[in-house]
Amino acid sequence: MKNVYKFFQFPNGSVIPLIPKCGLTSTNSAIFKQLIKGGNFNHKLLRPVYKHDNKPALAPIRDAVERFKSAVYQVNKGDQSITVDEILDGLEAGTYRNQHFQSQTDILKGCEGCESVKLYRFPEDFQQMLIDGGLDPLSEHRNKSTDKPELTEEQETRVEALYADDITLRATLDADVTLTTNT
Repeated sequence: MKNVYKFFQFPNGSVIPLIPKCGLTSTNSAIFKQLIKGGNFNHKLLRPVYKHDNKPALAPIRDAVERFKSAVYQVNKGDQSITVDEILDGLEAGTYRNQHFQSQTDILKGCEGCESVKLYRFPEDFQQMLIDGGLDPLSEHRNKSTDKPELTEEQETRVEALYADDITLRATLDADVTLTTNT
């Protein structure tokens, strides 16, 4: 399966890779509000594009376990019902594919060639990411998952194994914030 990376274009010329369950609906809403506010409505900016044109990238990074639980909620919102264990079995076997479960570190590979890549903790630094992208902060986060599953210890261990690189990346971001705060 070929990886296809998509990017939102921010009004200030930066891009954000589409990372499902990391504020996509809120990002789209913030872009829409900015376009309406500026009277320069260009609906094309609301549509993700398949290239970053070497622009600076801003990327939200979410706790991998929370993102997984949110993704389980997402895929079970409609008529489909798939259990956590079925999803984990399929992900481990490489037979279950759904964009909501693609690792954040894999999605970030699409930023190769970007002028720069700045990472933000999601949701903690999401508003700052919007501001850095030339957008106004939002008054509320949109599209919150409301009925996320509780994971057993075994399931959480399996999620942590599947998303070990994402967990390491997020821990690095959390450590940097702690170091910055304590100095």
